[in-house]
Amino acid sequence: MNAAFDSYWEGRGRVLCCFLFFVLTCRIISAMDAAAGAPPSRDQTPSQQLLSLVNHHDLFAQIGNRHPEADIRQRLYRPRAIVAGYVEGKVCAKERAYDELAEELRKNPHDEGCFQRLERGILELDEALEWNSRVLLRDSQAANAPGVDPFFLNVFRDHLNADPTKALAPNGEPRSMYGSHGDPVSDNFASLRDCPDDIFRRLILDRLLHPFNQHIVVRCLRYYNKLLSRSVQEPRGLAGQTLDNMVHALECLVAALSLSGSVILLYNISSMRDRLIAATFLSLAFLYPITFLSREATRVFALTAAFWAVIIVFITYDSRRG
Repeated sequence: MNAAFDSYWEGRGRVLCCFLFFVLTCRIISAMDAAAGAPPSRDQTPSQQLLSLVNHHDLFAQIGNRHPEADIRQRLYRPRAIVAGYVEGKVCAKERAYDELAEELRKNPHDEGCFQRLERGILELDEALEWNSRVLLRDSQAANAPGVDPFFLNVFRDHLNADPTKALAPNGEPRSMYGSHGDPVSDNFASLRDCPDDIFRRLILDRLLHPFNQHIVVRCLRYYNKLLSRSVQEPRGLAGQTLDNMVHALECLVAALSLSGSVILLYNISSMRDRLIAATFLSLAFLYPITFLSREATRVFALTAAFWAVIIVFITYDSRRG
C-alpha cells in the first residue's frame, strides 16, 4: 500500500512540475511580446535623439524655404514653473542669510569678519536676484510668444505623420504630442514668427490653397516631370513670400475698385447736394474694408487715394478745357 501511495504522489508531482513549467514559459513569451511591441522609451539616448532630429531634414527644409511660421515650439509651462520655484527658493534663502548676518553685525559692530561675510551675502543675494530676473524675463517672453496658426500647425503635423516609420518628432518625443490634422491648437504651442491674420489670407489658406495646388500646380508639375523625366516633389503649400504677394495683390484690387467706383459714381451725380450725401457714405465704404485687411493695407489705400487725387485733377482740367 505504501508503494501505491508513493506512486500516486510521484505522478501528481510530475503533473504539477509540468504545469508550473508551462505557466512559466507562457509568462516569458508574453513578456517578450510586450517588450517587442512596446512604444519607444521617452528617455532617449543622445544618439537616438540626434537620429530623430536628422530624420526630419525635409521638415526643416520646408520651414526654412517655404513656411517659417510652421516652426512650432512648446512654451513648456510646467518645467519653467519648476525652475522658477527653485530659483525663487534660492533668493529667499539668500535673503534670510542676509537678515542673519545683518543682525550679527548689529550685535558685533567691530567684528571685521562680520563685515566681510555680510558683503559676500549681499553679492550672493544680488546674483540670485539676477538669476531670478533672467528666468522671469525668458518665461514671460515664452508665454507671450506668437500663437500658432491652425494651417501651419497642420503643415507641421502632416510632415510628422507622412512616414509611419518615424514615431518620434524632431525633439525625440512621440509625435502624438502634436495631435492629428484638424485638431484644435493647444495654448502650449508657440510659433517663431507671427502669422498675419486677415480676410484674404484666411480665404487663400482655408478655401483656395488646396484646390489651387491639387488642380493647377500639381498637374503642371506632373506634366513638367513627364517632359523632362525628372522627379519633383509635389508642393504642400504656397511659399511665404508668394502668399504675401497674392494677399497684397488682392488688397490693391480692393483699394482700386473702391476708389474708382466712388469717383465714377460721384461723376455721374449732377446735383452738388446729392454728391455730398453720396461722398459721406462712400468715405465710410472706402475705409471700412481696411479693418478686415492686413497692416500694409493702410499704406496701399493711402497711395491709391493720392494717385486718384492727382488723376482727378487732370480729368477735371481736361473736361473744363473741352
